Amino acid sequence: KAELSYKDGIVRVYLYDAEMNSLNLSKFNPEAKATVILPKKTKGPKTVKFTLALKDGFFSGVLKKPAKKPYNIDVIFQEGEKSLLAAFDNLDF
Repeated sequence: KAELSYKDGIVRVYLYDAEMNSLNLSKFNPEAKATVILPKKTKGPKTVKFTLALKDGFFSGVLKKPAKKPYNIDVIFQEGEKSLLAAFDNLDF
């Protein structure tokens, strides 16, 4: 499970197990790849890519607030050889 928060241009993603305990992130790659997917009616690029860095038990990165709402953010984490996807849909912050 994952939780996304956004405040003052900073995106944070927290990862949890099924019982909502914070995951041990020591086996995760220190960077995660994120993509903002904008509505189909958006003029210009439909996606914006950015990177999240692991620090203090969560992943964090800078994101300029998208102009069109709602939008989706997909984050791909690497845990050893596994790729893990966290998808956050219909966001409007």
